[in-house]
Amino acid sequence: MLPDGGHLVVARGGVGPALLALHGFSLDHRVWRPMAPALEADFSLIAPDLRGFGAASLPQGVYAHTDDLIALLDALELPRVVVMGLSMGGGVAVDFALEHPGRVAAVIVVDGTLGGFRGTLDWRVKTEGCTLRESIAAWLAHPLFAWPRRDPQVAAALDEITADYSGWHWRQRDPQRRPARRAAERLSELDVPLLALVGEHDLPDFHAVALKLAAEVPGARHAMLAGIGHLPPLETPADTAARVIDFARVALG
Repeated sequence: MLPDGGHLVVARGGVGPALLALHGFSLDHRVWRPMAPALEADFSLIAPDLRGFGAASLPQGVYAHTDDLIALLDALELPRVVVMGLSMGGGVAVDFALEHPGRVAAVIVVDGTLGGFRGTLDWRVKTEGCTLRESIAAWLAHPLFAWPRRDPQVAAALDEITADYSGWHWRQRDPQRRPARRAAERLSELDVPLLALVGEHDLPDFHAVALKLAAEVPGARHAMLAGIGHLPPLETPADTAARVIDFARVALG
């Protein structure tokens, strides 16, 4: 239960240090399922549906994902976690590390967004005169998903997850609280190990974010995942999990 009465839904498994895994826009915790068996051999994997996604409650007023995550960690009595985020979740992970540095042991950004980064992509989705199913189909036709959807299994998994997206963010004004100073201006303040992963065939904006993180976060590492696009947890779960585990082990000492 969140302070304002809302709720997140959390998938948990495994033993060991806590690894908090944050999904991308229109997705939910299921995007991590292909990686879960490998991750759960070394870590306690905690994969929430963020506010407004999956089975979590919809926003009812001003909220922040970072506030929700603090409430989650407090409820689970977890003083410190490795936080990993995909796409939108990567941006949330960086914001969380900046706002609550004492609660974060390391950050892993997978094809992530970044608050305050000015990219070139058009994220608008047509909703007027459309059913939700039509809007979701238009979203999945975005260039972001072109490479991942070449693989029928990835396309099927993506279709299954996004079919449960509420479409709320397309039809409402999102009252999410944003930091006064965006993360893109504050990267030098991060004082935890950070790994920026990006798929070889992802769009240029995501390569630019990964390179910016590597250049401006002290000691950050950057790695490219060969042969894939924007969705490493679905496209190459074994390789992505291996990169995450190797980095997190070193980061935790």
